[in-house]
Amino acid sequence: MVCSPAPANSSPSGRAFFGSRLDASTAATTLVIDRLVAGGHALREPHPTDRRKVIVTPAEHWGATAYEHVAPVIGGVTDAAAELSSDEQAVVAAFLERIVAVYDDATPR
Repeated sequence: MVCSPAPANSSPSGRAFFGSRLDASTAATTLVIDRLVAGGHALREPHPTDRRKVIVTPAEHWGATAYEHVAPVIGGVTDAAAELSSDEQAVVAAFLERIVAVYDDATPR
């Protein structure tokens, strides 16, 4: 899945969970789930104890498919980092640490 609001190893979730986590309307969440299912990225299954609910789970191949999309980026970043001198790497690392701190301070936990 392109956006997985819950860890991949967590229990399956339904439309209401994804809608609240993504701050999206019911209609928008349904549309996204419909597209993920149609594209083979997610599955809809009956809830095991509540027949009114449907759970959404990632398709079995989601990890491999996601990796196919990010592998070129990972390779490019690795190559770019390898071309930096030790001093340049230290500057980039310090910058990224500051950015992570800004993000952490601005993100509710």
